[in-house]
Amino acid sequence: MNQLDCVINETMRLYPPMNFLDRKTTQPFRIPGTDIVLPKDTGIVVSVLGLHHDPRYWEHPERFLPGRFSGEGGKARPSHTFLPFGDGPRQCPGLRIAQTQMKIALANVLINFRVSVTEKTPVPQAANRRKLIRKSEGSFELAFEKIS
Repeated sequence: MNQLDCVINETMRLYPPMNFLDRKTTQPFRIPGTDIVLPKDTGIVVSVLGLHHDPRYWEHPERFLPGRFSGEGGKARPSHTFLPFGDGPRQCPGLRIAQTQMKIALANVLINFRVSVTEKTPVPQAANRRKLIRKSEGSFELAFEKIS
């Protein structure tokens, strides 16, 4: 299950369900290293997609490397650089149920089928970045071969 967790986390890093998070300051906030102070109730937009693909936090950010979430690799990054479901008091309340559903679905598929791409599967898969919730650009096809 640890490897499945790593695969799910890396998939969520590359393809977060939301491109950004929006928040509001609850008190005046001075941006570290600057003289800029954001007043209370200032709207903030956090680019989840930007954080998840930032080479300062992720070596080879465009590559699918599930191992980056195993062992010490997952502890080497600063906190708040992996936000597929947000974080803190505004974290998605459905986080645990979503992760459980992903694991159950993947386990059931992988126990019963060998999954592969076909000639109609676009590689790499392009995402429609104009949508609030991540969605693939166009359609894609996968092949499922029943395991006996």
